[in-house]
Parts: sequence; C-alpha cells; structure tokens
Amino acid sequence: MSKRQKLLERFLKTPPPLDLRFDELDTLLRSFGFRMHENSGGSSHKLFVRTEADGREHRIVCSRPHPGGVLKAYQIREIRDRLIQWGFL
Repeated sequence: MSKRQKLLERFLKTPPPLDLRFDELDTLLRSFGFRMHENSGGSSHKLFVRTEADGREHRIVCSRPHPGGVLKAYQIREIRDRLIQWGFL
C-alpha cells in the first residue's frame, strides 16, 4: 500500500484522527491537484486552490494550527465534506 493510500485512509477515518498534521493535509491535497497559496504578512490562514480545465476553481481555506501543526477534528471534517461534495472522494 502506498504512502498516499495510507494517508487517505487515515484522513477518511471516523472519527477523524487526532494526530493528522497540516503538512500531511498539504501532501494529500496536492495529490488531488490543489496548490497552496501563501498569504503575505505571515498569516496562519492558507488557501488551497485547484483550477479545472474549464476555469472553475475549487478553494479550501484552512488555518495552520500552532503550535505543533496538528489539525482539529472539525477542520478535517469540513475539508473531507468539501472533497466529497466536489467528487474527489
């Protein structure tokens, strides 16, 4: 089983994992074609964008947790719900 598949399985667990890190979320979203856009000024809010061939954009805004970088359960649920709604999962 690939690292991506293991990460995806952890991400899809119910209840959400309590140890999923922001950098793992970044890796997972990149595998779906999203790119992270950094805000200027050192903001902890990050924007993940995927642009379709027809010009439509899918956007996910996520706050980078600190200290430690571990995501909250509600963040994982919201992102998972969006990915399901858009047909990525």
